[in-house]
Amino acid sequence: MTKYRVFAMLFCFLLMGVGMSGWDYGGDFDFSLEYTQVMLLVGLVALLPVLLLSFGVSETARERRSLRQSLREIWSLVHKRGLSNVLLCRFMGGVCAGVSATAVNPVAFYYAGVQPLNDTVVSFVAICVVLWGLNWVDKKGWDVDYRTVIIVGTIITLVLDCGATLFTIWGLVRSQWFWIGLPVMEAIPSALDYTISTAVLSEVADPNAHTTMSSLVTSVSFLAGPLGLAVSKCIDAQFDVTNEDVMTDTTPVREQIMATFFI
Repeated sequence: MTKYRVFAMLFCFLLMGVGMSGWDYGGDFDFSLEYTQVMLLVGLVALLPVLLLSFGVSETARERRSLRQSLREIWSLVHKRGLSNVLLCRFMGGVCAGVSATAVNPVAFYYAGVQPLNDTVVSFVAICVVLWGLNWVDKKGWDVDYRTVIIVGTIITLVLDCGATLFTIWGLVRSQWFWIGLPVMEAIPSALDYTISTAVLSEVADPNAHTTMSSLVTSVSFLAGPLGLAVSKCIDAQFDVTNEDVMTDTTPVREQIMATFFI
């Protein structure tokens, strides 16, 4: 299922790279899709699963289950230590992942000169690397040290990311390829983290309620993202890192930007 999800993301990057690289989005194409047109395309594509589910899926009648009893079962499952730890890990991990520097996009655009098409191409390559990583783990029968892979990959990514950020902000190296090449490295630990959480869930959850628990973990992960963004907005609001500030490219502004990145 994870591979199919990644394949679907490839088409999204192709759409963004071709249709959203005009002058309105900071690119150099003579044409581009408007935001409303992109949303219309997304809405039409989203109708396909609805039609398939409406006319292509048949179900057999079964005895009605009590909603109260189902909620009680879910509540009892959540109270299990293993599952509660997974939920807490996904929530806190989502909050931490959602906290980011507000100035990352202005720095990429004004300092590194990142073009939307090139950014999309690198993201496309990152997805291909993810597919390669998942295929490698699958060939090994998932007999790998997940903890070591994630920790080592994350540390390497942080070191490279810190170097690229420092060089770009302080004007030592300002190249779009230097800036956008890091997602290729970041993609593997992120994809393995998502896959491992799914595998762990199958071990700690009741097999009869695996689908319910998987949906619960996914919901908890998505709820944490907006909270992390809100935290980052509250923190970065204390610094002078607006678009106008970034465009001045002065030493005090660079110090403010570095502070937000370190936080």
